[in-house]
Amino acid sequence: MLHQLCLRQVEEGEAALRTLLRIRGRGVLKTILGLIEKGDAKLRVQAIKLLCLRDERRAVDKLLRIASKEMNDAVRKEAIVAVGTLGRAKELTELLKLLFETEKQEDKPVIKAALESCLKRIKSPAAGAKYLLKALKGAPAAEKPFLIELLSHCPTSRSYAAIIDALHDQNLKISLAASRALSRWPSARPAEELWKVFNETASRELKEEALK
Repeated sequence: MLHQLCLRQVEEGEAALRTLLRIRGRGVLKTILGLIEKGDAKLRVQAIKLLCLRDERRAVDKLLRIASKEMNDAVRKEAIVAVGTLGRAKELTELLKLLFETEKQEDKPVIKAALESCLKRIKSPAAGAKYLLKALKGAPAAEKPFLIELLSHCPTSRSYAAIIDALHDQNLKISLAASRALSRWPSARPAEELWKVFNETASRELKEEALK
């Protein structure tokens, strides 16, 4: 029945989806997990979306495997989105690992969006900052600016100190990322530091970013 309803969701949209969301009972999750494993890609994508709408945290481990190993682009990307939607601190670490190790450049924007979604589900800023700061130490150079900007979602004294250090980095991409992170800080605390950078930097681009 679930298989047929997912097929209807592919074909008919919202009406079938509402029916799927109402289904409860033993074996339902197992059946949906079976649908995401193999078969028609459109059906698998719909089954993954259904897991998110049902807030099925128990599906995260299987979704992570699909996100890292699946060959079909649509299914793999939907699994990445789902991990970001359902994830917590543990999945933040796995998504960061996936970002650093993937050879599929087209996946990186999807992974980054999933990381931001995952961060929003972590209630403690200190917990989010802990994982990001640890990842930042061993991150590939190309990904460090993104991680620095992510730190603005975790406003703690440790993340603030790391962003200030990055603001004065010799790598312009990193200092620009730090400036953007400080512009989103939830208080006026960075204002003096940004004004200092505006007056001292020789980079016109960094001056403009700091002034914002």
